[in-house]
Amino acid sequence: EVLSPLAAPYVSVVDALEKKLASYAASNDVVGGFYDQEYRTKLLDLGLPKEAAQLRLVMGWARTIVDVLAERIEPVTWGHADMGAETASALWEDSGAVSSVPQAITDMLIYGTGFISATAGDPAKGEPRVLIRAHSATNTTAVIDDRTGWITQAITVHDTEHATVWLPQAVVELVRSGAGASWSIAS
Repeated sequence: EVLSPLAAPYVSVVDALEKKLASYAASNDVVGGFYDQEYRTKLLDLGLPKEAAQLRLVMGWARTIVDVLAERIEPVTWGHADMGAETASALWEDSGAVSSVPQAITDMLIYGTGFISATAGDPAKGEPRVLIRAHSATNTTAVIDDRTGWITQAITVHDTEHATVWLPQAVVELVRSGAGASWSIAS
């Protein structure tokens, strides 16, 4: 099967987004380490004997704080003048927002940003009419317009062979044979 190569103007967009995502990897690893309780404290010689340096203490307070704050943030659902409360509630549940929004809130508290996408579902395939999904800050980045605050381009790199590019008028699924290979549009 021959896949369509990514059009030249979009190659530079994807390359720039991948470089931007890579630029956040080290800091995301550090803050993720705090949350995952992997960060080892340094001995400050304050209140502990020098032998405590061998204990390799782990600080777990960051995860506790994030989890408590995430539980306390109440996502606001949506509505519309033409939509009854039951319809809005069903859309919230069916779209995946009920689980995706809290996931994005937790990411925002850990990494400083969280991403949510809203796309049309395919009811013929058993999907809901609207799909709301959270995307981790560790594998998603975006270009945000300074004036409007809207995302103009984004990428979610699912693994070394699959990615999604988010553009104003299109969502494009990409594939490649491995890290460093050229991206093609998935069929």
